[in-house]
Amino acid sequence: MSFLHYLNTYSGRVFVISTQNNTAETMIECIVNAKNRIMRFIEKNEAPFIASIYRNGSLKKHEMKNRE
Repeated sequence: MSFLHYLNTYSGRVFVISTQNNTAETMIECIVNAKNRIMRFIEKNEAPFIASIYRNGSLKKHEMKNRE
């Protein structure tokens, strides 16, 4: 089974940190900057979803295409 199959089956919510050369500090910074946006995103977007978190705190939802 594919990742997307499990994501759809279990209504997953996935956030990916999208910065290069991540250190623990930069990953924490990304999440802290995006905290309020993440909460609103979860409230407004039905699972399943995959979204990127950027260093400035912005989010981008990715379209999921099931290839099965």
